[in-house]
Amino acid sequence: MADRLRESFRFYDWNEAAREVRWMCSFDTTEEDVDSFIAAIKRELAAG
Repeated sequence: MADRLRESFRFYDWNEAAREVRWMCSFDTTEEDVDSFIAAIKRELAAG
């Protein structure tokens, strides 16, 4: 799932062994940016 999300969003692997990623926001991240990311995560989870 992370690899598919990474096609559209930038984030980092935090602990590969634990399959953890690091999500961060910039000072100029908008509410719409966050909503878009959440929607993409929901789509990926629904796709299974």
